[in-house]
Amino acid sequence: MEPVVSAEERLADQTDADLLETMSLAQADPAEARDAWEVFYRRHATYLYAVCLRAYGDLLGGEAGAADLVADTFGRAYEHAATFDAAGATDADGLGRQVRAWLGRIAQRVMLSALRRRGRFAPRFLAPEHWANVP
Repeated sequence: MEPVVSAEERLADQTDADLLETMSLAQADPAEARDAWEVFYRRHATYLYAVCLRAYGDLLGGEAGAADLVADTFGRAYEHAATFDAAGATDADGLGRQVRAWLGRIAQRVMLSALRRRGRFAPRFLAPEHWANVP
């Protein structure tokens, strides 16, 4: 009987771009796509959580809200893995920066969508008299 190898061990040598490509093929091999997502998540979740907590923690009510944002972000990353563009990055460091920037943009869009749904920031229209007083 062969030993059971975890997804982390089996996919450890895959680049982030490889994992995203595998995730984008979820229709063909859902189990492999989930394994790739799990490895991808473990690589970047702590970083993204720290960024989301720092950037949006007050708006989200702290740690639990930041954790929800991270979960939503990784869900969208899984659904839209095929849209990732490495922008010419070939080395591991450059690719890692591109992936984290991509995840950050997804988190930002998720956050903006949540704020719009909440209606928290209703537009304010200023009277012409106010504009006359602006230097």
